[in-house]
Amino acid sequence: RFHFIRECVENDLVEVKHVPGSEQRADILTKSLGRIKFAEMRKMIGVQMVSEDNFKFKGENVGINLKLA
Repeated sequence: RFHFIRECVENDLVEVKHVPGSEQRADILTKSLGRIKFAEMRKMIGVQMVSEDNFKFKGENVGINLKLA
């Protein structure tokens, strides 16, 4: 598996870029983070708070109660 990836890089089929530890988006899913770091990572991956006011369906007959979720 690793040799295949190495060959792809050598043949310019894949471009590898260094990602600093402070920008590792997977950390939010794999590590226990402090409140500030968690908020930064949550924003980085695009997760937003959902409220009933901005949660809209296109005419579907769907019942949802966000207070229980």
